[in-house]
Amino acid sequence: MLPYHRPKVLFSVFLVLILLMVSSYLAVPFLFNYFASCDQHTWSCSLRQHFLPVSSIYGEDVEPILLWTRWFGDSRSWLEGKTLRGSNENHKCVVTYYRAAGAMAKLVLFHRPDLNANDLPTKRDGQMWVLYSSEALTTYTGKHAKKLEALYPYFNYSLNYRLDSNFPFIYYDTKIMEQLSKPPSSFSPDIEPVAWIGSNCDARNGRHFYIKELMKHIPVASYGSCLNNKPSVPRDQTVDYISRHPFYLAFENSNCDYYVTEKLQNCFEAGIVPIVAGPKNYTPFIPTPHSVIFIDDFRDPRDLAKHLYFLLERPEEYQKYMDFRFNPQLISEEFRKNWDGPNGWNRYVGLRRLCDTAWMLKTGNLTSDNPEEDWMMPRVVEADSSCEETIGKYAYVKELSD
Repeated sequence: MLPYHRPKVLFSVFLVLILLMVSSYLAVPFLFNYFASCDQHTWSCSLRQHFLPVSSIYGEDVEPILLWTRWFGDSRSWLEGKTLRGSNENHKCVVTYYRAAGAMAKLVLFHRPDLNANDLPTKRDGQMWVLYSSEALTTYTGKHAKKLEALYPYFNYSLNYRLDSNFPFIYYDTKIMEQLSKPPSSFSPDIEPVAWIGSNCDARNGRHFYIKELMKHIPVASYGSCLNNKPSVPRDQTVDYISRHPFYLAFENSNCDYYVTEKLQNCFEAGIVPIVAGPKNYTPFIPTPHSVIFIDDFRDPRDLAKHLYFLLERPEEYQKYMDFRFNPQLISEEFRKNWDGPNGWNRYVGLRRLCDTAWMLKTGNLTSDNPEEDWMMPRVVEADSSCEETIGKYAYVKELSD
């Protein structure tokens, strides 16, 4: 006969309830409080952890930043568990999903695509909310659009691709200047002149319509699932594959100011000529005006194809797009200022600023005498009005493709 344990069970439940009430009354952020949401976010909680204050887990020299939402659904964010460092070497932060950390976290992150109006915490005094997204900040569509955009006034900061955001998250990394000094790639005349890797055949701007039409006038090797005609490419071999082709279609899925992804840097690393379609102004992201080909300079895909053939038939003209590699003095001052040296932009700048701000909020010193450091001041968060809606400039190409 099995032993009778009901009194022990009842006592354990009673003890749990007492601890919950005491921790709630004292506003002490115990990891035990997080147990209620473990089934939603993690099953890694252990019984020993539940009775430890959050401060004892992270330490007094580490500031937690709470990540409230998931990352594109169920998958965990690349930010989870990441240790960030501020400008002060003694300032460290850790990004965590543990919602109990919200009782002491000064910054709470929300991933814009996963924002849920029915799942929001109570905003604590002195706490700031950050809306972050690595994707284009186009306006919402669908029945939940107004409901979600109505939440924007609750946010104080933005972390995204825009150079003018509080915490810029830029796709370029710290190797960009080194990559520009490498010699151009060599390629076989028998290979397709143009390469493209795209997985999204539902891009908001309809870029695939343009590419589909371009394919009628010049061979394009499409390695992605959209308009595919080549085997897929492992992500870590992207640069190697595209370096075999003279040109690459660095087309963004949305046309918004500052929205330039890793596609462009991949081209510079591969030593080939990028064909770009994205923001109206590429100046901050290109070493010289003649280092890329702008599709807006051509009447239609047929006209672009003629120019590409012209460059292939005259190697000396193609090489002019590579002049900056042989003469670094041609690289614009703006580009150098943006990307060269310790003060240049890179994908870590925004994360460093994020940690700096968390510590400023902790110490109550959210000020700066430097006008160039006003980024830490809260701003109105809103959709990116610079993004071109629907098919935009590719509408006429869609008509040709239909």
